[in-house]
Amino acid sequence: MTISRFLIYTCLSLYCSMLRLPNLGLAAEQVHVEDRLEQIVVTAPFVESEAETALPIGILSGEALREKVANTLGETLRNEVGVSNASFGTGVGQPIIRGQSGNRVSILQNGIALTDASNISPDHASGVEAALAERLEVLRGPSALLYGSGAIGGVINVIDGRIPERLVDQAQILVEQSHNTVNDENKTVLKLETASGSFGFHLDAFKRKNENVEIHGQAIDEEAMEAVEQLIVMLHGEEPASGNEETELENTRGYIGNSDGEAEGATLGFSYIGDEGFLGFSVADMESEYGLPPGNHLHEATLAEADPAIRVQLDQTRYDFKGQYNFADGWIDHIRAGISYTDYEHKEVEIPPGGARLIGTVFDNQGLEGRITLNHVHDSGREGVWGIHFSQTNFSAIGVDAFIPRSDLGAVGIFGVERFRRNQLVGEFGIRVERSKVDPGGSCDYSETSSSLSASLLYDLSDESNVLFGITHSERAATVEEL
Repeated sequence: MTISRFLIYTCLSLYCSMLRLPNLGLAAEQVHVEDRLEQIVVTAPFVESEAETALPIGILSGEALREKVANTLGETLRNEVGVSNASFGTGVGQPIIRGQSGNRVSILQNGIALTDASNISPDHASGVEAALAERLEVLRGPSALLYGSGAIGGVINVIDGRIPERLVDQAQILVEQSHNTVNDENKTVLKLETASGSFGFHLDAFKRKNENVEIHGQAIDEEAMEAVEQLIVMLHGEEPASGNEETELENTRGYIGNSDGEAEGATLGFSYIGDEGFLGFSVADMESEYGLPPGNHLHEATLAEADPAIRVQLDQTRYDFKGQYNFADGWIDHIRAGISYTDYEHKEVEIPPGGARLIGTVFDNQGLEGRITLNHVHDSGREGVWGIHFSQTNFSAIGVDAFIPRSDLGAVGIFGVERFRRNQLVGEFGIRVERSKVDPGGSCDYSETSSSLSASLLYDLSDESNVLFGITHSERAATVEEL
């Protein structure tokens, strides 16, 4: 257990012991009342309801989120409009928005992008825990330009309130225990929100563990695999790649092999909250280990042998700073800033049948991600947000899949979104210019400037219906793995 996790768990225990149980009923009542209010779009740059925004957007929160929440974002959102799940077992589930995924979908945590390795491969899990989320927002359109050129497909913002922005009247606690019979999974979630004077505090923790997923029949359809090989021969006039026919995949009946996993994590956050705004800090630590089902991760060095079991070990520590200053008058409404530092490591461990655990590839990502925004308002019904977004990370993939040398990655983007309202018409226009750079050492430096534009119009036909028009031109610089 790391020092940061020990401190978080210690503080969590102290605060839980200070809670007064009679307050819990009031806290639960407040949550249910809040769920019945009209949804406010947190990720949007303007304070507006879901019905008023000129954005194609989806919100999952409250009781609906608690009923659908799963181990991954993709599994949690898979039934939302325009969203599907790219699953690699219970440990991995990447969200797909309108057919776009990976580097074309930006996953945020409280408005700041994740610094992990989930975009490198579809069998890499995201460094965010869906069970701790208060709400999930999925949006496209002009406001997506606020969050980077990697938001061509859309933005998914995981909002967990780890840095409090308002003071609560009563201590609020959530304790959730669930069991899944299909894989004998037990999951525990604990969250606490409380305040003392002008200071707000947030504590959360989770732990889950599951065995192999139970199924009917065999895990691998051997007849289907033979049909695929015959199709390859028919289309290309040649046998499958050398060595593939010698690979022995471990087939199982009644369960999916190597689909077990476990994860745990905790977060401590606090902030000073006043009439003019807030300033806060949080630290979060997460560890996860999960398996990839057989047959999806072969290496040349093991093709002639039995397929090894692949286990992924993920370890992440994230520090967040966030603040906002509200202006009493004038054309500037408020200035908001946030920055996060993430130390992320991801090991792929190969376990040959009867052999010892071998570390195949180590993915390492460390760096800063931040943004500063200025919101302005005018009496004419026009408002807007302008800002700067920056990132500086050091990334590498070293080992069997050593296709990415240690590289310095940097990006600076300037963006703006303007919104106006005229009677039944609401319009939004966005622009973003970003300069990206990749430096893997030597003479292979790469830099590129990309520009994106977007616009949308919402016209209210009546109180019950409206029509939305949108157009977007997006550009994205090549990522390090694509280069």
